[in-house]
Parts: sequence; structure tokens; C-alpha cells
Amino acid sequence: ALPAGAQVGVVKRLSLESRQIICGTVLQSGPEGIVLMNCNCLTQCTAKTPVLSEIPYVKRYFKMIGVGKELVPILWIPSADIESTVIMEPAPENYIPPQVNIDLSHGFVAERIGIDYDL
Repeated sequence: ALPAGAQVGVVKRLSLESRQIICGTVLQSGPEGIVLMNCNCLTQCTAKTPVLSEIPYVKRYFKMIGVGKELVPILWIPSADIESTVIMEPAPENYIPPQVNIDLSHGFVAERIGIDYDL
């Protein structure tokens, strides 16, 4: 369990070619996951050609690395998705966490809104 108010860095592996680095302040921590506030999320995705991206001097022409950055006010990360956690700055001695009522007992429910094109 991480102390509330500590600045942490979390590495979250999305797939073999992509990962997400999240920096934020711990709001709540438990065995279910970590709730962070004021998060900076940096996502790195790599797309490459299977054989040509392994040749030493030619590989830079056949590999593409995309980077995305976003700011999220409150973020919940389940424990199963966390690859590693680093405490960058410990919690201040006089830290009083904000009173936010967060219930993690039902699990994470997310709704992705998009457009489905069926032709």
C-alpha cells in the first residue's frame, strides 16, 4: 500500500508494443488498485515492420514510435495492470487527503463511446 499524498510514477503495460507512464499523487491505495489525482499520462506506442525493423542501420526507416500526453484529474489503476511503481516524492508530514468518496468494491466499470461502421 502506498501512502496517501506521495508522488508516484506507475508503469502500465498496455500490450507488447505500447506502455503508459503515469505520474500523480496517491489519493487512495489498496489491494484492488491505486487511485491517483492530478495525473500526467504519457503513452508510447511502437509500430514496426517484422523483419526490416531488426536490421541495424535500416531499422529507423521501418519503425514508428508514437507518443501521446494527457492530463487526467482522477485516475484509477487496477493492480493487475500495474507493471512497476516508484515513489518519486514521499508524502508531506502534514498532508490531509481530500475527502473524495471512492468505492472500489464493485470493480472498474468503463464505457467506451464511439461509432461503429457496419457496411
